[in-house]
Amino acid sequence: MPFSGTPIAVPGSFEAENFDLGGEGVAYHDNVPGNAGGQYRLNEDVDIILSADALGGGFVVNNFETGEWLAYTVSVAASAQYDIELRASSAFSTSAFHIEIDGQNVTGTVTVPDTGKWKTFQWVGRKGVSLAAGQHVLKVVADQQYFNLNSIRVTAAPLATPYFGTPIAVPGGFEAENFDLGGEGVAYHDNVAGNTGGQYRLNEDVDIILSADALGGGYVVNNFETGEWLAYTVSVAASALYDIELRASSALSTSAFHIEVDGQNVTGTVNVPNSGDWNTFQWVGKKGVSLSAGQHVLKIVADQQYFNLNSIRVTAAPLTTPYFGTPIAVPGTFEAENFDLGGEGAAYHDNVAGNAGGQYRLDEDVDIILSADALGGGYVVNNFETGEWLAYTVSVAASALYDIELRASSAFSTSAFHIEVDGKNVTGTVNVPNTGDWNIFQWVGKKGVSLAAGQHVLKIVADQQYFNLNSISAVVMPAMVMPAVSASSHLLFSSGFEGSTAFSAPSDCYTTGCWQNILGIDSSTGFAWPPTVWGGGPTRFQLIADATVDATTVGNYMFNQIQTVTGHNGTPTRALYQQMSQSGCCGTLPQGGHPAQDAFTLQPVSELGDLYISYWLKYQPDLAQSLVPPNWRVLFEWKTSSDYRVIVSAVTWGLDANGVNVPLSWEIIGDNAAGNLPYQRFWDVYNTTVPVPVGEWFKFEVFWHRSGGSDGRVWMAVNGQVIVDHSGPNVGVNNAAIDRIMMPNLYSGGSYPIYQWVDDVQIWDGFPPDAAPY
Repeated sequence: MPFSGTPIAVPGSFEAENFDLGGEGVAYHDNVPGNAGGQYRLNEDVDIILSADALGGGFVVNNFETGEWLAYTVSVAASAQYDIELRASSAFSTSAFHIEIDGQNVTGTVTVPDTGKWKTFQWVGRKGVSLAAGQHVLKVVADQQYFNLNSIRVTAAPLATPYFGTPIAVPGGFEAENFDLGGEGVAYHDNVAGNTGGQYRLNEDVDIILSADALGGGYVVNNFETGEWLAYTVSVAASALYDIELRASSALSTSAFHIEVDGQNVTGTVNVPNSGDWNTFQWVGKKGVSLSAGQHVLKIVADQQYFNLNSIRVTAAPLTTPYFGTPIAVPGTFEAENFDLGGEGAAYHDNVAGNAGGQYRLDEDVDIILSADALGGGYVVNNFETGEWLAYTVSVAASALYDIELRASSAFSTSAFHIEVDGKNVTGTVNVPNTGDWNIFQWVGKKGVSLAAGQHVLKIVADQQYFNLNSISAVVMPAMVMPAVSASSHLLFSSGFEGSTAFSAPSDCYTTGCWQNILGIDSSTGFAWPPTVWGGGPTRFQLIADATVDATTVGNYMFNQIQTVTGHNGTPTRALYQQMSQSGCCGTLPQGGHPAQDAFTLQPVSELGDLYISYWLKYQPDLAQSLVPPNWRVLFEWKTSSDYRVIVSAVTWGLDANGVNVPLSWEIIGDNAAGNLPYQRFWDVYNTTVPVPVGEWFKFEVFWHRSGGSDGRVWMAVNGQVIVDHSGPNVGVNNAAIDRIMMPNLYSGGSYPIYQWVDDVQIWDGFPPDAAPY
């Protein structure tokens, strides 16, 4: 609820201390209870002091700390680009924040510079943020402590206009120096004031020199530097795929750029090769970029310095046609060598010119050999290399979930691919196992891929060399069947964290972590914490900080609380709140594969049969922003003592062919990452059809039946939608028992802070009667 009763008008300015009403976890988050500043809103936990800013302001939010945030309900007058700035001070050079709108990070991390003194304030923020008309919640989030915050202002961003008065026609070519009018931060960004090249548009800060390109062009943008960008208003004649290329030169091998259209990265990072000389130019870019008809702002952004830029061309991408004249029927199986017609960059990409295999389609660059597969197939695409791809025009008979598999061989354990449909990555990375010999083939792929009825372009992309490819299969996924309800199922444990449920202080610390118990009797269910499952054993939170900690310092990295919040049924409830503010290895930066985590871990003394677990969970609203691709967030896992693990994560594996982040999806893996055996991945399901709920409650369920035979089963659902139903062996080579069940786990490779709420936990010794049907 707005502090004044009505939403704050945008554009406009407002005081930081007038954050919304609603209290801790709703209108703000403060790491320490109480208003340590002792001024204004004394019943809140935000630390507020009197303002010493030269511009006044009454009060200041003091010592804004990593992970803390403030929310403001605003009303945006009109959809437009806005500049969002904070009036802030800091005595550190590492202070930083980001701004969220309705849970979406709209600024990325913004650094608060060292202003020289805590009482010296200045405006700092992000320009050109797109805001839609209407009511929103604007949230200021501290990414790196400390800074003081006086006020916030949101002003209409200056508009850029085409240099020649009318938008540049696309398809077509245009000179780099004819970027839009509007000045620094609007039409371009240059790191250093002034046109050091001294040619053309002398009142701008872009460095422009005379062109020495053999193709001419008049002028060249010189020494394009990391973070600099140029904007061009363009008019696209028709919605289609386009090839976007820069005429560039570089004497370095690390130069790179990306291209944005209306603020969206549509190319991903493109390397500018060493052209041998700063005056030797060549075309470099991205093919097959989807652009819609109409007016847009095309922005060239330097990802890695330096390069020189002469001109830009945007041309219609060549069209492909099916090899046999008609699209390949799906469901069905087809030969890899029958990729589309259209040539290099349109129907395929091969890193080296020429058909080195010397068989079939000799006028193409794809390397094709005779098949030695036991199943035949005529020909095989040989030595599929990192970055190469093949495209196939297919006709899908009916919208459904399909199992897509490749008939492949490899003598490496690192080979991998992904599959795109109409430029969208629909599988994530799939590993091709070491088949033992280049002539021994097996099926490998992804189950449950959603395909819509109609004509599409299916593309196979090699993520890691090498493998051989014989054929491709796309068949309708067999219907998933709910696990049978067991009449003898017993409820082993149930709790909604009500009654006397509480945490003990962290204890039993070891070098890089501590343990924490949860105790008490749940007044709503009568069950006592901790749960007693499979003969008992320790059941507690393991706080792994990946730094030297003790009971008094582990809270600097993570903590657990029981909070009263609005539950999944819309009424107040007590719930488990878990937060990791930082990791020992990396602070608030992404930790990658480091082990810092906060896992509620059951450590049973024995394994006594089937198990079903469910709980309600609510992810932080900025989950997607914390998982800068490629990244992951673990939801649940179980492990044996040495030889088998099942793990489910919310993942985003990078950019699709259009440079857009692949949306959050579910990945469920069965592997042996439980002990010290050489790593094996037994199965992997990547589910892109069931959404990953963010900022809202969802019910997670998992059931498993352990077996070394075909009756083994792992079943999981989110809000009643099945995300995996894997049948087959799920017992490892040592026949080891499950000794760790992490339910839930707070564990991510992304940036910090990370947090979540958990409620209404149930554990059964079979599939329960009240879990189905949905």
